[in-house]
Amino acid sequence: MSDSTEDLLAQAFTDPIGALTTASARLDHADNSERCELLRVMGNACRELRRTDESIAHLDESLGLAVSLGDRRLEGNAAMSLAASLSYQGEFARSLDTVARAIDLLQGDDHVVAMSQRAGLLQRAGRQLEALDAFSEALDAAAGVEDQTILGDLWMNRGVLHGFIGNIADAEADTQNALDLFEEMGWMKRAADMQHNLAWLAGRRGDVVGALRQFDLAEQAYERCGLTGASVFPDRCEVLLAAGLAREALALAERSALGFANQGDDVDAAESLLLVARSALLGGENDRALDASERAAALFGEQDRAGWQADAIALGLDARLRLDRVESSDRAQAISIAKDARRAGLRSVSAGARLIAAEIAFLLADLESCAADVASIEATHLGTADRYRLDLVRARLAAARGRPTDALRLCEHGLRDFADVSAALGGTELRAHLARHVEKLVDFATGIALKTSDP
Repeated sequence: MSDSTEDLLAQAFTDPIGALTTASARLDHADNSERCELLRVMGNACRELRRTDESIAHLDESLGLAVSLGDRRLEGNAAMSLAASLSYQGEFARSLDTVARAIDLLQGDDHVVAMSQRAGLLQRAGRQLEALDAFSEALDAAAGVEDQTILGDLWMNRGVLHGFIGNIADAEADTQNALDLFEEMGWMKRAADMQHNLAWLAGRRGDVVGALRQFDLAEQAYERCGLTGASVFPDRCEVLLAAGLAREALALAERSALGFANQGDDVDAAESLLLVARSALLGGENDRALDASERAAALFGEQDRAGWQADAIALGLDARLRLDRVESSDRAQAISIAKDARRAGLRSVSAGARLIAAEIAFLLADLESCAADVASIEATHLGTADRYRLDLVRARLAAARGRPTDALRLCEHGLRDFADVSAALGGTELRAHLARHVEKLVDFATGIALKTSDP
């Protein structure tokens, strides 16, 4: 491969239009080996431009040419590029088969990169536990890599996965390892990415104020690199949701979903629709939430992403619950989602689905089923808002069984927790928005106190 072709491969990610134009112009005058790599440039560039049909066509041709040449490295690299483009269309089964082919073909650093890509594709497909094992295997294989970027990226990506499934301490350790390496090597853009990831992890840990401060540091780091922070919209949405800032989160989520859809990136668009649904639920816009969750579930179904689809369906059930449109079959579906999500390693989704099942059972006056659902929930896997919802379900169940004192005690537990959380928030606006999470808990406790004539 000539130096100029290698430069074009890098340019495909930084200036895809320029790379595509140059590679197309050179294609007819190149020998077969050069043509194979130019087609890969064109495929990668089209993927960056979200022209995925064209990308797959170019990369299929590149792969076929590499096979005819009998060049294992060309074939392996073409397979990796093709696997990435297939994943953008949600064709994860074919994508994983293609990257497995690359792993078998490649050696050295390229082999480790292919292993890393397989782990990332498993994660993107919603197969988190398999992805975690795959990242660990790639890290073991990366001990002797010449390009230290590969090692840093593996720490980064495994850190993201740990954070996603709730292993926050492991996630922060991996992310800090990556940050230290990138700073040591002078890779400031990648270091800024790690600041961004630490902000996201602080939000996952429940440290809203710390997360917002970390996002400020991440934005400053991006600006020092001459970049915008717009790509952090989805993660900032998560933190805004944790703070109860539903209106702000909904606006950002809808901008993200629309932007990805306009780019033809249905994978990221579906994930952004989940944020739209969550934000709308928090803001009381339940019909809007139901619409977004159903659209997201349909996209995830088309993309064969079972774990993500379970999350979307659970959000749809939550919207139906709030709209008072649930039936007994909805509880069964919530329990099924909880079991499937747990098997996929999505513990927060599983706990949230169980909570929805408990709320549905209570609404349908099935107290025994409600109690069984409540007993199965691990509260540590719930976000702040859902912990208050769990306290409320428990309190309602106790009151319905004739135990008002226990119900008040459960309400008091939630209110004490809220007092601790709100005391840590510096801004009155954050406290006011977060207070909306416990409004029903306060109303219910006050009603019990009045009924029992206990000032």
